[in-house]
Order: sequence, then structure tokens, then C-alpha cells
Amino acid sequence: MKSQTSLGFRCWLWSLLLLCVTPFLMPRSAYAQQGLDAVWNSSGGTVASSAYVDATQFVPVVKPDFCNTINSALSSAPAGTVIDARGLPAITTVNMLCASSPWGSGTGYLNKASTILLPSGTITIPGTWILPNNTKLVGVEPSTTASIASGTVILAKSSFTPMIQFGDSHCPSSICNGISVEGVILDGNGFAIDGIHNTNGQDLSYVDHVAIYNLFGTGLMVDSGAAHSGPYTNITFDTGAASSTAPTACAQIEGVTTGTHGIHGMTCISNSTTVSGTTAVFLDATGNTIEDVRIVGFETGILVGSKAQAKSNVLRNIIGDTNGSSSVPVYVVQISTTKPVTDLALMAISNTVKSPTDVFTILDNLTGTKIQATSTSTSVGLYVLGEGTTSNGTTIIGYSRFITATAVASTSTNQVATWVAGANAPSGSCSVSGSLFSVMGSGGHLYLCEGNPPSWVSVK
Repeated sequence: MKSQTSLGFRCWLWSLLLLCVTPFLMPRSAYAQQGLDAVWNSSGGTVASSAYVDATQFVPVVKPDFCNTINSALSSAPAGTVIDARGLPAITTVNMLCASSPWGSGTGYLNKASTILLPSGTITIPGTWILPNNTKLVGVEPSTTASIASGTVILAKSSFTPMIQFGDSHCPSSICNGISVEGVILDGNGFAIDGIHNTNGQDLSYVDHVAIYNLFGTGLMVDSGAAHSGPYTNITFDTGAASSTAPTACAQIEGVTTGTHGIHGMTCISNSTTVSGTTAVFLDATGNTIEDVRIVGFETGILVGSKAQAKSNVLRNIIGDTNGSSSVPVYVVQISTTKPVTDLALMAISNTVKSPTDVFTILDNLTGTKIQATSTSTSVGLYVLGEGTTSNGTTIIGYSRFITATAVASTSTNQVATWVAGANAPSGSCSVSGSLFSVMGSGGHLYLCEGNPPSWVSVK
């Protein structure tokens, strides 16, 4: 049996050891130091990592607002670092109302690539955020559509435009790559301003899961310097309850001659009855796909070729939720005569209407073709506008076209080749050369309308 003296000495020794070691085991205050996070390396020790920086370590003593803190973290970290700002709202000294852009401006512009993880809450900005080359903004999406405050909201403090810009003259040879914004809500605060303007972002530059709200301008602008950019996915545009006479549109692709990766998934809602320039989407570029779009409250859904030539474009699954509430004609897709439009394919274009008066699924002004929505027929499976045919090399006298719906022509000579289906084979004469008829059921055949005068001929 061990003596009481021996046990007492051992207890005293262990107490002394714990007293000496404890200060080294206890974590230091999160705000007591700046520096890079530690990682475990292959040699069995810890080293500083520049791959990830906690922005809470860089709260300035003077003007500790959100953007100034991000600027301090960017200034101290190497290019390509992940700046985690998700913990900043928890610091009571940090003001979420920014005094300037995180990247600065003019000669003080901080042209450094990074990935910035934004916190939930509202960040109020006084001017445009110009994102440098290889910069990614990643926000927190709202938990539900009814609780916007649970996500990352970027709010415009005043009337400036745009709210976010992809690149500028600081881009290498004016071309930036890898710029993106995702998981944020842009609140225009009722001002007549633009949301996101891609001026120079090309390959690997995209927008995903972004809501543009309470804004009267262009929600998403993709211009000639944004070739090969995209895709632009899961975008919601909603004017909100405010009113404005400023020209307002969800999106515009203009002047891109070598194509983008297109818009895939967009909802465009105009709740204002006083909005001017009521076109939801302007397509004035070459080589784009726009698909899975729902449009509410705009007189024209997608207008093609009104500002610049539009060639080799595809529109697919476009729904015009017009509902017959407007007193003026409503068009889901309208083809303009202002600029050249060729090789345009429209697929699955539909119109949800209560009253079909002056409501058209497709209006092709180049050929005078109208496809009117009715209470029994509101969808068009396929409408293709091809190349123009000329008489002297310059004057276009007609266009190749194909359609799977009944066209209401503005002139009696305006006839369009169609592709329809039925249970019984057609026979005798037909009206438009080039039309197709598919016989449904087993052993079905395909018939072509051809000849002079044209008649149905089995081709398969």
C-alpha cells in the first residue's frame, strides 16, 4: 500500500504540469492575430496555407466595414486565395454597409484573383463591383423563397450602374476568364440600373442561381467582349412591387459574333404596369441557345435581331405566361426586321392565355408570318427560319421556312411548309411544296408535298 505522502506528491506534480501546459493547449482568441490558416503537411507538421484565409482576421481598426475588410484580406493574401467572409456579420464592429468596392478603383484598383465566400445578410454597396480576372463570388442561397434575408443580398445604396461588372481594361489584353457569380440576390432598391454586365469575361465566366430583384434596367447584359462565356443558369428577374418608366429587360445578349454557352433556366416577371420597353429578352448575337424560360408581364418575350444581327440561334422551351391581361398584342417570340436574322430554330414555344385576342406565340416580321395562340392551340413544336433568297445578290425576296403549326399569314401569298401527323395517309393535291406528313401507327409512312402542281408522294 502506497503511502499518503507519495500520493500527495504525485497529485502535486500532475497539478503543476497541467498548470504549465494548459496555456499552450487553450485556443487563442479568433481576433488576436492575423495570418494564414495552418494545415498538416506530409512531413508530419503544420505549415501556413495561403489557399484559404479567414476574413475575420483582417477587420481594420479604422472603417471596419465589410468591403474594407475584404480589401485588407485580399491585399495580404496571394492571388488565387479563398477569402472566407462568412463569419464577418458575427463581428459587431463590422458594418455591412460598404464605403467602397472591395477591389477599390482607379489607380488603387486591386487586380487580384480570388474566390470570395459571402455571408448571409444584406451587403449595401455604393458603386459598381468590378470583378478582376479569375474572381468568383459565392453567396448563400435563401433557405426558402419566402425568406430572402436568409441568403446573401447585395443592395444598391444609390443609382449607379451596373451593380456587378465582369472585367474591364485591367483584364489581360482586355480578356478575362473565370469570372463568376452564384448564390446571391441583387436588389436594385427600385433604381433604374443594371444588374450584372459581362463586358470582358469569356471562357469559364458564368452566372448561376442568381435572383435580380426590384430593379428597372437590364438584369443581365452580355456584350461583344463576352464571347464563349456562360452558361447563364437558374436566373430569376422580378421587378417587384415598385413602378418605373425606365426601359426594363431581364436579359440581353448583344454583339457576340462567336457565340456564348447561352441562357438555361430563367424566369422573367414584370409586376409593374408602367414599365417602358416591355421586352423580356433581347437576342442580338450569333451562336446562342436560350432555353427553359418563363416570361410573365412583358408584351414581348424574346425579341430577335432588333439591335444587331442574330444568326444561328436556338430558342427552346419558351413559355409566355401572358394570361390575356394586357390590352396590347402579346408575343412570346418576335423576329425583328431591323437587323439580319437567319438560321433561327424555335422549338417548344408556348403561350398561356385566357383571352386569345391579339396574343401570338410567334410573330415573324421578316416574312409576315403570325402564329396566333388560341384557347385550343397555344404551342408551336417547331418553327425554323433559314437563309434569305435573293434575286440580284442583295435584295432578299424570300426565306426558307419550316413549321409544325398553322400560320396566320399577313398576306395571301405567305405560305409556310409544315410537318403534321395523322392516322390516315394523305392523297391527291397539297398546298405548299416541301410540307411533310407522318402517318402514325405501325408501318407508318412519311409523305412529301412536291411537284407542280404539288401532290403527296410517299418517301418512306
